Amino acid sequence: ANTVLIGSEMGEEFRRRRGLLRAAGVEGRALNLSGKLGGDQTTVLHVIKELMPVLSALDVSANRAFMDERAIQIVASQLTQNVTLTSLDLSHNYVHDAGATLFAGALTVNRSLMTLRLSNAGICTVGACELAQMLKTNVTLQELDLPKNAFGLEGGKAIVDALTVNSAVCRLDLRE
Repeated sequence: ANTVLIGSEMGEEFRRRRGLLRAAGVEGRALNLSGKLGGDQTTVLHVIKELMPVLSALDVSANRAFMDERAIQIVASQLTQNVTLTSLDLSHNYVHDAGATLFAGALTVNRSLMTLRLSNAGICTVGACELAQMLKTNVTLQELDLPKNAFGLEGGKAIVDALTVNSAVCRLDLRE
């Protein structure tokens, strides 16, 4: 059987010194996996979980077959303790209201993420309202992309109303 040492097995020093990024073939601190995820989901999610603490940008957009509810939960849970990730793209995945709620919760404590892209992510009114609640307390997020979601007027209004108390967001996309 093949064995892959992913990071925690190789020690904290390997992970902190970006050895894991070099081993994964990542240049800089941005990882673009848009439309590229495949293979054993458990292994891939473990690699993403190990890489997130040293990444500045993660793009896992357009992986609908791969980014299911479990994957969304893992990414959202990593955000609660992450201090390096500034950009996250989950567009064209099935995030839905449950995932939007998880990200809203994570972003109430996260102080590093500046850009969140959730275009065409199946978010309806409930998810939009949860994101709006998060916007009332989050002071870091500067860009929020939510086009092609189905949250309607109520969800859109909740987000726009939240911006009356949020001065950090300078770019918001709610296009249909």
